Amino acid sequence: MPFGYRTIGLWFNHFSSPNIHFLTGASGTNNGNSIAIDDTGFAYVAGTIDTLGDSTRFAKNHAPDYFFANSREMGYITKYKISGHTPQLTSFINIIDTISATNPCGVDSTSVFAHQTIVTNNGNVYVAGNFKGCNLLLTDANGVPQLITTSSTAHLQDQNMFLAVFDDSLSPIACHIINTDSSLSLYTADIVKGLGYSDLGEKVFFTGSVYGSYVHVEQVTQSFCWNKLK
Repeated sequence: MPFGYRTIGLWFNHFSSPNIHFLTGASGTNNGNSIAIDDTGFAYVAGTIDTLGDSTRFAKNHAPDYFFANSREMGYITKYKISGHTPQLTSFINIIDTISATNPCGVDSTSVFAHQTIVTNNGNVYVAGNFKGCNLLLTDANGVPQLITTSSTAHLQDQNMFLAVFDDSLSPIACHIINTDSSLSLYTADIVKGLGYSDLGEKVFFTGSVYGSYVHVEQVTQSFCWNKLK
């Protein structure tokens, strides 16, 4: 079957050749954009799936059957067991239309790009990226929608930033949306973890670029989530 780009992972150590493992493949394109490692033997890969392809498959014995088609690209986060190089869990980040039935998002082409990921000491997984559209819908590892954002202004920008938070089972906990003036853009650059100055608690630091005169941050947590869609 023909396919576009697909995500691969390479594992190295000091005394052996690299182990190359194909993580995802499809008739469309899958991009692996970022990888993070926790302290318990798991790796987390964040990337973007081109939903115009005929199919998307993950590595052998791991094939999530929940597939969105209401955006040009959607983000994903996959958890891998380092020792066997095998995928364990996958959750998705996609656009959801919540503005109106006749003009759902106010943009020509919706998309989600998952660019960066880190794992904090408590096991939470952070995914940062950009999206174009109304609001985001985050699934758990069974493909079941669990959390939606509630922004009334995100659809007015060309590109918005997001910071999504999952637990170690890849169930969404929270999602932050960062936007700016109408028709202008923000772009994610990087996220890191570190200690805060005042309380020495673990913090996540997030940076990017803005083309606009202000930055507006919105947050939704799981307590707001799936019942809004019913």
